[in-house]
Amino acid sequence: MADLTLFFTLALFLPLYTLAEMRWVRRRLRAGDTRARLWLYRSTLLAEWGLAASVLALWWIAGRDWTLLGFGGPTSATLPGLGEVPAWRFWLALGLAALASLALVAQAVGIARAPEKRAQVRESMRALNYLVPRRPAERRLFGAVAVTAGITEEILYRGFLLWLLAPHLGVVGGAALAVVLFGLLHSYQGGVGVLRTTLAGTLLMAFYLLGGALWAPILLHATIDLVSGRLGSAVLADDDAGAGAPEPAVL
Repeated sequence: MADLTLFFTLALFLPLYTLAEMRWVRRRLRAGDTRARLWLYRSTLLAEWGLAASVLALWWIAGRDWTLLGFGGPTSATLPGLGEVPAWRFWLALGLAALASLALVAQAVGIARAPEKRAQVRESMRALNYLVPRRPAERRLFGAVAVTAGITEEILYRGFLLWLLAPHLGVVGGAALAVVLFGLLHSYQGGVGVLRTTLAGTLLMAFYLLGGALWAPILLHATIDLVSGRLGSAVLADDDAGAGAPEPAVL
């Protein structure tokens, strides 16, 4: 029953709650409430750590194998329904995630230093600029949110959901449904945003299936969110500078 409750929370309640929350934040920002973004970041931290803590507590109380949740190491990585994963695959996944993370950082630095690319990115993220941190306090808290998402969403949408769904749908079916639910979590970003996050979720799931542990997708997920926040803050500074706001440091 606890597992099913968590599943329906992730599949139904959390996406709907997030949609409503984002609408409220947009209204508050339009009304001139400068604290709305900080409230959103704190609410996100509380919700995601609360859900992840529920999964971890349930795992501990039930005495379940932690490697089946994705917390294996090079010699103990295990996937639900597939068994142990060779050490070379664990290290390959971690190495590829590290390389991908470095490439993302390098790409973001290049974009931030090129005015024409900054303009393109700024236009592409116009609909989501209300989420981007602007002030120093917001940027610091957003960093915590990015790391939190990298850890907790991987526990929830990769580790927990694959463990729960694989016995009923198979590994491929369980992974596919988990990816779709991860995309729907981001419905507040609109259709294009759902597609992008579904593709990102597919990549993160691929890293999990390759390495048999959550460490690689956690690293890449946190890097994606951190880079997105810093790059967004940098490119939107062009608009803020016109309004008299100080330009934030780039990466």
